[in-house]
Amino acid sequence: MKKNKLTNYLKIGILFFGISLLLWNCEKETNENFSPTSYNITIDETIAEFSINFNSENFRFIPKKPIWKDVK
Repeated sequence: MKKNKLTNYLKIGILFFGISLLLWNCEKETNENFSPTSYNITIDETIAEFSINFNSENFRFIPKKPIWKDVK
């Protein structure tokens, strides 16, 4: 009887250890290299880059010119 209890406790322990290991490995890691506040791009630079690189054929249902006065 004690051997069965010990075996069951060992199985439950291994199960909890496996679950905790799985959850620990699935944590979202932060990327230290990227900081969204590190880029200081003006609206004029954004408009220029947009006008150069925007391909309107891929976005047929979007208006051709964005409303730049509402950009923040």
